[in-house]
Amino acid sequence: MSGPWAPDFFWREAQRLGYVARSAFKLLQLQKQFKLIGAGASVLDLGCAPGAWLQVACRSLGPLEKGGTVLGIDLKKVHIPSHHCDSRVKTICADVMNLRKDQARAFSPQGMGFSVILSDMCPIVSGITTKDAALSCELGKRALSLAIGNSSCKNSSEFLGSFEDDTSENGVLRRGGNVVIKLLESKDTEAFAKFCKQRFRNVSWSRPKATRSSSKEIYLICQGLRCCKFSQGDVACGEVGDFFINWWLDHRRMERRYVSWLDIHQKINQSIELHRNIFFLTILLILYLKW
Repeated sequence: MSGPWAPDFFWREAQRLGYVARSAFKLLQLQKQFKLIGAGASVLDLGCAPGAWLQVACRSLGPLEKGGTVLGIDLKKVHIPSHHCDSRVKTICADVMNLRKDQARAFSPQGMGFSVILSDMCPIVSGITTKDAALSCELGKRALSLAIGNSSCKNSSEFLGSFEDDTSENGVLRRGGNVVIKLLESKDTEAFAKFCKQRFRNVSWSRPKATRSSSKEIYLICQGLRCCKFSQGDVACGEVGDFFINWWLDHRRMERRYVSWLDIHQKINQSIELHRNIFFLTILLILYLKW
């Protein structure tokens, strides 16, 4: 057998090690390089068929006593693989393009969102490069929209667009969380990186070794979801507030737990206001004593 889909080293290794597909080695490499999934994390796998990424995600959670959860969503009914998976893995059959954010959040632990979102979604390849790339971008935008929300950040709705029957503005990714999105490389993929760099601490591209040489697929790795600046009229984080909030979230590893960052922001603003008042009072006192 020959051709682009012929069995190769990674296919044979997948068979030997009990993975349902060679794509498992792509996530294994990404996990080793970027440490995306921590012990006890909550993982959402979009386009999870045939289940290889479910296997890798479950292994990355650590021992069963560490907790964590992996939820796979796909148009097809996906049976949970018997190898490398345990009771923490669940799947549902649904169309991601029509899945509302509040529905996705309801599937997360205690309804508090996910700490990692994986998207290995890919359109049915037609062979028409521009068409395939455009469809891939739509799937990528949908994954981002579910993760961060359409209106939580400036210009989000312009780039991500709006999806029918999805009125929820909040995404399902926790602050400090990570996202992996597969795209077909084209002139439009750089727009994804530019958009995400404003919203994540680290953004990079990766082409795992298990990717077939004939494939155009590439993975966008986004780590550490930041607090977004609000528009005028809303409560604003500001650059200084943003820095301290994101530092605090990173320091406390908040991708594994839920926190109301608005409370943190309010305390920072109160502290800034207090120091500003002290500064002006000091200036007035100096002027008074001088005169």
